[in-house]
Amino acid sequence: MTDGNKEIYDTRYGAATFQLGGDSYSRAMQAVRFELLERYGRGRDVLDVGCATGDYLKPCLEAFRSAVGLDYTQRFLDEFAASFGGALPPNLRLVCADAREMPIADRSVDFAFSFATLYSIPQGERVVAELGRVVRPGGHVALEFGNLKSLNTLVAGAWHRAESWAEPHHVKLADIRRHLDAAGFAVVDWRAFQVLPLYAVPRRLFWLRPLSGRPLRGLLGRRLAAGRMVDEVVSGSALLRPFAFRHLVVARRLGEAC
Repeated sequence: MTDGNKEIYDTRYGAATFQLGGDSYSRAMQAVRFELLERYGRGRDVLDVGCATGDYLKPCLEAFRSAVGLDYTQRFLDEFAASFGGALPPNLRLVCADAREMPIADRSVDFAFSFATLYSIPQGERVVAELGRVVRPGGHVALEFGNLKSLNTLVAGAWHRAESWAEPHHVKLADIRRHLDAAGFAVVDWRAFQVLPLYAVPRRLFWLRPLSGRPLRGLLGRRLAAGRMVDEVVSGSALLRPFAFRHLVVARRLGEAC
């Protein structure tokens, strides 16, 4: 399979792209993801699809029984490995491969996750189908999808054309559920974020700047008493949910557990 984004990631992106931290909104979104890793990954066999330099895997390795980091950019995996200053931890394996054709054994994973990666993979249904193969019955996935019907689709496409950033491969919300169903998954939780573009808007889309949420990132990143971000409450409302960009879906693999 061909994927024009592979060359972009191989040549234009570096470790700084994936470093965690940043402003309060970024940290709040990262906390949401780490909570899922703790809930579904502790004591289990885990797969990170699109692990890059390992910023989500590495802090949690001691909690996992085993972990596989998969990415199709060898340079990122080399940087991940080098961060240990020697041999890899015994419970970690790094695999350079296309997520649409994973060299991972059937029913070998309890929990698989992919954060901010599926946005850039064409034929994302092939990734979901592969996860249906490698995740054990009773296991879970936590996957982030980009909504085709969102302002971010316009912004990401414009940045791709202007600056050769990764080409977006966002999908219809109905297709997300259809692909999960076809792969044998039942949705457990579905959360929506980012109805507003929260990053820089390219010059050619100047008319979108009044709708950019960049000045609101601090407010949108606040967590309410119920534990959810303001952004999630706003973007997950019945009116705005169909237009929110980031959809974080947790699903359970159906079938009898081994």
